[in-house]
Amino acid sequence: MSHKKKIALILCAILVFPFIAQGIYSVLPEKAKAVVPFGGLVTFRLRCNCSVGNWVIVGPPAPAVVHVISGLSLIYPFRNYNVGRWVLGTHTGIYTAGCWRRAGKFCFSLPYAGTVIYMGTSQ
Repeated sequence: MSHKKKIALILCAILVFPFIAQGIYSVLPEKAKAVVPFGGLVTFRLRCNCSVGNWVIVGPPAPAVVHVISGLSLIYPFRNYNVGRWVLGTHTGIYTAGCWRRAGKFCFSLPYAGTVIYMGTSQ
């Protein structure tokens, strides 16, 4: 398999997984979406370069795809939510304006479960 095909396959997997997670999440009743806890190992972090904040994928035991907005999301003392760190917190359960990424001349929105309300991190 060529190098370009491998990169395309990896990018496709990274971009398709959140859509599947968002699809599963969207069938939950509205009452279940008020304030949603999450926690686990940060498996992926991406800066939103057409909007503010970071798009973060948190793995098990309580996985989530969330949007962290500086100044809005309260991040507790260690403030380190890089890949490989453990986090625990809550998110809104509501998809808002979102995390936007640039692709050439255009920007597109990345899907996520909600905006982080607060989050504590490991060292």
